[in-house]
Formats: sequence, C-alpha cells, structure tokens
Amino acid sequence: MKIRVLILLLGFSVFFLSCAPQTKKAKPRPVATIKIAGSGTCRSLIEILTREYSKSHPEVKIKILPNTRSRGGIEGVAQGLLDVGLVSRKLKPEEKALGLTYLALSNDGLVVATHNSVKIKNLSTQQVKDIYSGKIKNWKELGGEDAPIVVLDHNEDEAAKIIFRQYVLGKTLSVTKTAIILYYETDMVEALKKTPNTIGYLSLGCALSNKIPINLVSLDGVTPSVANVLSGKYKVIRPLGIVYKKLTPQAENLIDFFRSDEAKKLMIKNGFAPYEGK
Repeated sequence: MKIRVLILLLGFSVFFLSCAPQTKKAKPRPVATIKIAGSGTCRSLIEILTREYSKSHPEVKIKILPNTRSRGGIEGVAQGLLDVGLVSRKLKPEEKALGLTYLALSNDGLVVATHNSVKIKNLSTQQVKDIYSGKIKNWKELGGEDAPIVVLDHNEDEAAKIIFRQYVLGKTLSVTKTAIILYYETDMVEALKKTPNTIGYLSLGCALSNKIPINLVSLDGVTPSVANVLSGKYKVIRPLGIVYKKLTPQAENLIDFFRSDEAKKLMIKNGFAPYEGK
C-alpha cells in the first residue's frame, strides 16, 4: 500500500513539473566591452562587420560611439578612451608618432552622385571640374533638363574633399561660392536624396550597402563598382581603416576577424572593395 501511494505521489510530481512554466535559458552576459569611434564613413563598414561578428560572440559587447571624424578616432585611441579608432584617410606623420598601429580594411570608391531628378549617367572629369568651379551652371549644358545645378561640397579638411581634389578637382581649383558646404557624409546623403538637381560625392560602399536612392554617375565612362575598384579601372578611391594601440584579448580577436576572408566576402557583398595591399 505504501509503495502504491509513493508511486502516485511521484506521478503527480512529474505531472505538475511538466505543466509548470519553463524558464528560458538566460543569454550569456557580455564579459567585455569594445569601444569604437571615429570616421562616419568607416562606421558604415564597421557596423556591417561587427554585426556579423556579434552573432557568434554574444559574450562581447561592441559599442560604436557617435561620429567623431578620423581625428577623433585617432585621439581617442591615443588617449586610451577607445579600443579601436575609425579612419577614412592615411595617418599624418605626427599621428604615426603616437605609437598607433594602422590597419587598412577597404579601398572604398568615392563616387560622384546626383539627385534622381538628374538623368545624366556619365560625366567626364573636366565636366565635374567645370560644375564645381561654376563654369557649368545648368544641367541642360550637359544634355539634361533645364534646371540650375545645386553643388554640394565638403570642407577642405574633410577626408572626402582631400581625395576628391586629388583625383578629380585638382589642388588649385576654386569651388563656386554658391556651393553648399556639408560637414558630415550623412548630411551629403540626405541632401542628395531630398534636394532636386543636386550633385555631390560620397562613399560607394555607403551608397550600395544602404541602398541609397540616388543616381551614381560614371566618371570618364567607368562605372563605380566594387569590381572596377578591385581591377583598378575606377581610380577615385580612399582608404578606410582602423587604428589601435593596447588591445584586450577580445579586441584582438575582433581585429583578426576584420582581416579574415569571411570579412572580405562580407565587404564585397555590401559594396566595399577589400584592401588588396600588404
């Protein structure tokens, strides 16, 4: 009789336990935080890479801080405030003296773009120079609609402007005084998206990865594409990379991922040409 009662009690216990709500398995809490900041252009690339990395490394919290430009990323690492700094240019001599390690990740195309109201698909380097100098003022002069050209530009110390001068405008060209000067690339993107008849320039990777609805213009008959950047046909490029100093094991592992073949495939898929140099 005692045995029967014991069996019944055990049965009821199993029944109630099976009906009780099951607690979800707790996700592992991050054991380390990696702080990243710097160039807004490079941020687009790093967000793609870290999003993929985090899928298999939930124990690491990656914190990408607001845009501080390349200089802010470099200074943040030098002062020990950041683990990784984002840069969209090469280091200056005085920055190299800070004891930082620089790693190039992508040769990103810098592409001329217009608002979708502009139907012109190709411009020569000379035509772009004439637009930015103010010599060409209306799209009809280039076979487009009868509409005044709205020129978008960056400050002279911006990495994008330095590259744009190097490959397209030249060092001495005086930009028209009617040009609208924009501080961040996000401002350039918004202006190109929302303001008819505009022309500007931005990251090819940023434009493709975010599927920005603007008109990407061929330059001297060469289409801006990852394939043409990798082959050397499209020459207007700028380096996107990172700087670091003292690394935690977790940050070192992240940077190893940035160097991996998996990361390179991810770059190409999202419109960024992987850096091919040594």
